[in-house]
Amino acid sequence: MSNVCLVSNVCPVTNVCPACQGTALEDLVRVERSPVMTGVLWPSREAAMTAQRRALELSLCAECGTVVNVAFEAGLVEYGGEYDNSLHFSPAFRAYAEALADRLIVRHNLVGREVVEIGSGKGDFLRLLCARGLCAGTGYDPTYIGPERADDAAVTFVVDLYGSRYSHLPADLVVCRHVLEHVSDPLGFLTDIRNALGGRDASLYLEVPNGGFVLGEAGVWDFIYPHVSYFSPAGLRRVVSAAGFTITDAGTSYGDQFLWIEAKTAPTTRPSGRIGPAAGEDVVATDRFVVQARKFGDVYREVVGRWSAHLADLATDADSAWDAPRALVWGAGSKGVAFLNVLDVGSAVRGVVDLNPRKRGLFVPGTGHPVLAPEDLSVERVGRVFLPNPLYLDEVRGRLAELGVPAEVVPLSS
Repeated sequence: MSNVCLVSNVCPVTNVCPACQGTALEDLVRVERSPVMTGVLWPSREAAMTAQRRALELSLCAECGTVVNVAFEAGLVEYGGEYDNSLHFSPAFRAYAEALADRLIVRHNLVGREVVEIGSGKGDFLRLLCARGLCAGTGYDPTYIGPERADDAAVTFVVDLYGSRYSHLPADLVVCRHVLEHVSDPLGFLTDIRNALGGRDASLYLEVPNGGFVLGEAGVWDFIYPHVSYFSPAGLRRVVSAAGFTITDAGTSYGDQFLWIEAKTAPTTRPSGRIGPAAGEDVVATDRFVVQARKFGDVYREVVGRWSAHLADLATDADSAWDAPRALVWGAGSKGVAFLNVLDVGSAVRGVVDLNPRKRGLFVPGTGHPVLAPEDLSVERVGRVFLPNPLYLDEVRGRLAELGVPAEVVPLSS
């Protein structure tokens, strides 16, 4: 894998908020043992155990409410072809993606138009959007491996970052989902996009993890090393506005787990380079957000302590009876990987189940837990399945019932 920084070769994180450039940063909590690449699984248990892990030092920006990992080092994070964070094998997530695609198609009148997706990954969402919207798309992603053109939609892939060198190519809508949180300099990143769009009439759809969601009990397992920032609504508004976009709408989605914003270019709007309060920003809501965030350290420590004690008891039971039913985690994505590593679960959990067939037979970084396909469970004696994301509860219970596996499904949060 080659080292790829999403903005430039030098991406320092300092004690300045990447979202609003505020300097009023307050220590929140330390998150231990996060693999520096949670989206990369390994071919053997021995190799997986050698994966680099680092602690996160989470700080709160008291000016806009964004949470920052001030310990982030861009040089440790390597995005290559092995990186795989696709969620489209889940029926629940596909339903969300289809609904989002349909909304963007109608809102931006995409039939016959051109879409650019930055950080398109394996191309799942862009192909879906262009096939349903009868539009053309270009996906930019340095980790992409595959054919240059999709066979099921008018989509072309470019193994590169989008920027001003592509400004001559058409772009009516730019989609950027779950990329900005990985970027050390979000203002520079968004400014590059704005400059590439120039004077044309174009729209932006931006989606990131919701900082308000992760600062509650349900978000404890969402903190991973590759994420530099967890944006508040105010922080996201400020950086998008400073980059030269006019915000047209904003909200949350996917059970409040995602924060999104829509914006447009305008001939008279250009990047200012200065971040300040943005139009539509709710100052009172931001103040409440900051007050809540200051309590998160206690919430985090209580949840981690409670689960550590529970898994210690479970490991004792498993070690004392070799034929005891196995406990598994459902999902080898970031939440599942964080849960396994932060708690250092050992023998309390025997493996991880994932719907993505590309992950079957690989191993979780840091802990070496094997990744199983759902079909593998028919030969396993499974007593309990831990579920990091409760949005998949009905889906997982239904799949287990289809397989005839009478396991208890235990969400890690309500």
